[in-house]
Amino acid sequence: MRDRAALRWRLVAFVIGLLMSACAPAYDEVADRLVSVAQMRFDEGAVALISAARRAEALRARTPLPPTSVLNEAGARVAFAANQSWYDAADTALNAARLRVTADPATPAQIDASFQAIQDNLDDLRRTHESQDRLGSAVLIAARREINRQYHAIMTYMLLVRSGKQPAR
Repeated sequence: MRDRAALRWRLVAFVIGLLMSACAPAYDEVADRLVSVAQMRFDEGAVALISAARRAEALRARTPLPPTSVLNEAGARVAFAANQSWYDAADTALNAARLRVTADPATPAQIDASFQAIQDNLDDLRRTHESQDRLGSAVLIAARREINRQYHAIMTYMLLVRSGKQPAR
């Protein structure tokens, strides 16, 4: 995962940008829904993967160890190959939301930067998972937390636009 300080700086820059924007774009219900769907699609898969990782870890910690077939089955659920379609779906949903939200020329550049931060973190998670094949629950929990923070920033912006309020200068 990228340096957390850099990610937090992006989030701070996003919030500052919101406050300094001259005007907010018009509310777009479809864009708002796409952002929510993208976040939910990411989170559903992340939660399922974390649960599978915790189960595999719990089985490996048992004494005596369960049968090899049980360990292999639990490990297979955490393997990259079993989760590749989730990465694809999360990436597709993120891209659809990003394209719709940033299509409005009044959308602040910080919003696109926040989408890029999510994409970078999702790509990093995918590459790490692919190279290691299986990830532990601690890594997955940290990634979920960070990506959801970034989605939260975008969703906060969408709520501001929906309310019709313009960010303070």
